[in-house]
Amino acid sequence: MALLLAAAAARRFSRRLRLLSSPHHFSPYSSSGKAGDPAHVVEDESPVRAPPDEQFAAWVARLRPGFTAGDLAEAISSERDPDLALALFRWAALRPGFRHAPASYLAALTAASSGRRPTAAENLVYDVLAGACRPDLQLFNACLRFCCARRRLFPLAFDIFNKMRSLPASAACRPDVDTYTLLLTAVVRRVRRPPASMVYLHAVRSLSRQMKASGVVPDTFLLNLIIKAYARCLEIDYALKVFREMPLYGCEPNEFTYGYIFKAMFQKGRTDK
Repeated sequence: MALLLAAAAARRFSRRLRLLSSPHHFSPYSSSGKAGDPAHVVEDESPVRAPPDEQFAAWVARLRPGFTAGDLAEAISSERDPDLALALFRWAALRPGFRHAPASYLAALTAASSGRRPTAAENLVYDVLAGACRPDLQLFNACLRFCCARRRLFPLAFDIFNKMRSLPASAACRPDVDTYTLLLTAVVRRVRRPPASMVYLHAVRSLSRQMKASGVVPDTFLLNLIIKAYARCLEIDYALKVFREMPLYGCEPNEFTYGYIFKAMFQKGRTDK
């Protein structure tokens, strides 16, 4: 009987799925702060399809009454079909008394991004930024990772970063070493040669200062990113300054550290140093 009821619910849900999978469903939030801004909505290369009623009903039947966000996250993570995983996420949001938690948002974001559903993933990011669930460091960093990998969403990554910085310390969501690594990797990727890259170098300096001020302890990979940015712009003195600070953080220079510095010195003709 429970399975029949679940199948009936699935059929009703499938009829509404086209509406729910609209890019405007997850979040009307935009980085400009205006609701429903169409400039931030893109067409999905792989439209979310309605999963077969039987598959959806089977998953609904497995979720026991009173299931938690953790139970839902486990179900979404174990489902290989991204469309079915996203359908479960949406269906749960319609359940009376159910509220998504960071775990279920993280599972849905992972399913959407790895399943090549970028529009669904982007809308989930806007949801998180708008406060659809409680703040969570791992979830924020996952959103950053998705945005930093896409040129068009690069400004949105800094919106998320500023949101993290604005939260109280009690939320335990302040940017950490992974946050700065994601952002600096994306910025340094855009640093080529001066003078065009100076705006990105300014961003590197700003992020470095904020990282120090917040007490985040960098690792060798993160410091190498900063050195790489300075070296590409032939700012050798700044690159050497970061190099000399590495022991203060317990970091050892490696072949990449020396390679960035030596290449910059050779390009600037400072081979005597």
